Amino acid sequence: MKRGAVYLVSQSSPSLAKGGVSGPEKEQALLRPVVLVSREAINRVSAVVLVCPLVEAAGLQQMYPSDVRIAAPEGGLTTDSVALTAQLRAVPRTQIVRHLGELSAEVMRQVDQALRITLDLD
Repeated sequence: MKRGAVYLVSQSSPSLAKGGVSGPEKEQALLRPVVLVSREAINRVSAVVLVCPLVEAAGLQQMYPSDVRIAAPEGGLTTDSVALTAQLRAVPRTQIVRHLGELSAEVMRQVDQALRITLDLD
């Protein structure tokens, strides 16, 4: 696993637990794209890694300084997306389902800057 890689992560949803979605929609609803942001030393050995969720840019009403727009096909994405660094998540490696691609160095610089804003590191 590499920092800057884009993955699909399996996640549970309260509506799914109640039976709100079934069939093919259920499988799709459980998978979310993320970008891996934890440091390489953690990614090599830890059972848990840090990720930023990605959402479709078209569905986002407002961008914040902590958000990073990513144009498809960057990172293997099929739609223009936004990395939400203010919504960092720790996920078990076992929930990482599939590798989609890698973000370019330039986009990762933008993600790093957004993380600095989110975590007040500057």
